[in-house]
Amino acid sequence: MVTHKIYGDQPHVPVVFVNCDHHEGDDLWALLPHDQLILVCLEGFDWQRDLSPWPASVFKQNDFGGQADAYLAQLETLIPTILQELDDPGECILAGY
Repeated sequence: MVTHKIYGDQPHVPVVFVNCDHHEGDDLWALLPHDQLILVCLEGFDWQRDLSPWPASVFKQNDFGGQADAYLAQLETLIPTILQELDDPGECILAGY
């Protein structure tokens, strides 16, 4: 299940969605200008399964699962819900993979 953590609360600034592991969001937020964007870290996904567009046997373990379409469908529902939590969000940007 994909969860999220929101960094920042400025009105009418870009909202940047990015896939994060564990505490990467804290580290990333420390590098960014807090008054110029809102960062939303998406967590709880599986890199090999959810971010690969087709199955591929590359490793002896943890092969690519090819479930990117299902992950994208989750985001298409989750992102509008998150945007409703924010006060006057600006443009929406999906960054990373």
